[in-house]
Amino acid sequence: MLCRLSRTVILFAIVVALPVSAQPAQGAYYFDCDAPATRFSLWKGPVNSESAVRVTGLIEMVEARPGKGWFPVASVVLGDPDAASAVGLQVLIDPRSPKFLQLASLAAGRVDVFGKIPKSSSPIPFTLSLESPNKLTIAASDSRSSVAVDDAAVSVLSLACSSGEFKFVDVLVQPN
Repeated sequence: MLCRLSRTVILFAIVVALPVSAQPAQGAYYFDCDAPATRFSLWKGPVNSESAVRVTGLIEMVEARPGKGWFPVASVVLGDPDAASAVGLQVLIDPRSPKFLQLASLAAGRVDVFGKIPKSSSPIPFTLSLESPNKLTIAASDSRSSVAVDDAAVSVLSLACSSGEFKFVDVLVQPN
């Protein structure tokens, strides 16, 4: 009995001694973003970077649910997505071209398509790279774009979707 008790105490001591950490401000994130037609879902996390930052990960489209006036969209944004200073990547399905996913940059309230890939459930690799205080390079699949950045835009990472289910997988925020 004494031997069994000591093994339990030792096991308990090992478990208690293991390092425990809260979710890091910068680390790997996973977000299963699931929004019905004409609705959106949003996740925000801090970006602790004084200057250059790099965001990498995968976006997987699970299901599109277009609604009146709403495109299925997945967004990876530096900044609050509702702010004019927000910059980032959007993957969207335009109902006029439903067999393709359009890759678009978001900056200064504008959405500019810079690439198009066939719609599939294969994950889309992406990178957002803040290369200087005023320039963000966006890469998704084999397409690239660059946009101007407001310095205030780098304090928050936002992952969002509307009118569909999209998975954001292995999203990492690192110094560039």
